[in-house]
Amino acid sequence: MPNALGKANDDMGLGDAVIVSAPRTLYVSGQVSVNEDLEIVGTTLPEQMRQAYKNVAAVLDQAGARFQDVVQMQMFIDKTAAVKGADFFKIIEDCNREFNPEGRPACTGVFVDSLAIDGLLIEVQVIAAMPAA
Repeated sequence: MPNALGKANDDMGLGDAVIVSAPRTLYVSGQVSVNEDLEIVGTTLPEQMRQAYKNVAAVLDQAGARFQDVVQMQMFIDKTAAVKGADFFKIIEDCNREFNPEGRPACTGVFVDSLAIDGLLIEVQVIAAMPAA
């Protein structure tokens, strides 16, 4: 299991840095809020973040990893989501508690002008440190 460092984001379940000793690394490309039929799920940031996390979890599972193996997250948030500050951090905290209560990945959130598909509010990509095969 990765070792998280720092205390700045403890309440959200995120770390400032992560020391990894696992021999395998999984890079998960940006996951968005779509279902199996590639239809956008949700119209609010909390709804879309939860679906994006579900999609990340599915990719991790397919590769034999778990959310607890995630050492870094990058979130790209459409600026039209209109959620910043404490409200934004509460949304992240809620998703992390549901999907990754044991982990504290390093995390970066970036507000962008738009995402690739109109209607999407968030894209989440992760890096996971996996145990030896």
